Parts: sequence; structure tokens; C-alpha cells
Amino acid sequence: MQCSCETTDDSASTIAQKSYVPQAMQDAVATADVILVPYEGWGKHKGPVFAKGTSEFAELLRDQLPSDLQLAVPVNEDDYEEIALHGELLVIGTIAVTSLVLPILAKIVAHFIIKKIEASLRPGTTDMRITLLVLEEKRCVKFSYEGKPKEFLEALRDAKEADEIVAAMSRLALKSGRGK
Repeated sequence: MQCSCETTDDSASTIAQKSYVPQAMQDAVATADVILVPYEGWGKHKGPVFAKGTSEFAELLRDQLPSDLQLAVPVNEDDYEEIALHGELLVIGTIAVTSLVLPILAKIVAHFIIKKIEASLRPGTTDMRITLLVLEEKRCVKFSYEGKPKEFLEALRDAKEADEIVAAMSRLALKSGRGK
């Protein structure tokens, strides 16, 4: 298991100012409750790319998020590209989320992980990777996890509020020796 938890300078505004975000989308991205953040410069790809399955996850978010919450996928449709990053690794990618929406997102992510594990040909061997940018009023907590989905799901199982979820993620990072 690899896990880290740290404070960063990221914000919805800094994501909205990335070069791949079309100017017409910048305001919507800056005020979004959930942002699916693409990888930049992955391998031979010059532009932004998403992990394979991101469109499926985005569709689940659109279906499951309350209608008053905004989801942003900050690229033009023509520039949207998914790539397979690893064979037996469930890569959810980077998700920026406001702390108020984190409990809702955590449930949706857990549902998605369970669905993917059940669909896997070798469920016990599948690892996962996710990065959450929890956007709080004056700071951003960046949580990165790569390991067994079971450990990730167990760490979040009893957490209901945003501060409990952040605390659970921090404990997971400390367990792996990478918490701050």
C-alpha cells in the first residue's frame, strides 16, 4: 500500500486556470463542487488525459449527485481522451471536491469501487489508485492512495462527515508511513 496525505495550494480556481481548461469553462470549474482532474503530459500524450473508465465514473456522478451540485470535467469534448494506465489497477484518477460534498462523493466512490471489483475477473488481485483533493475554505488536503480496495473502503466505512473522512484518510497515510 502506498498512501500520502498532505496540505497543498490547490484550489478550484487554480484548477480552472490550467492551460487545458477552455476559457468558456473556467468560471464553471472554479465554482464546481466536484472536478474530475485529468493527468497532464502522461507518457507520449501531450494534452490532458483521463484514466480508462472516467466517463463511466462521470456518468455515475451525474446520476448520483444531487441536482444542485455541479460536476466539472474541465476539457472540451473534442480534447477528451481516456487511456488505459495499468491492466489490473483500478485507476479512478484525481477528484477535487469541496469538503461539504465529500461525504456524498465518498459513498459514490465506494459504490463505484465495489461495482468494479465485482466485475473483475480476479477480484482479490485488483489494486486501486485514487487522489482526492479536498477543497476547504483556506486549504486543500491532498490524499493519494494506491493499494487494495478493501483497505480503502474499510478506512472510510464509518466516516460520515467530511472531517471524519479526512481523519480516516490521514490515519491510512500514517499507517503507510507517509502522513503529514
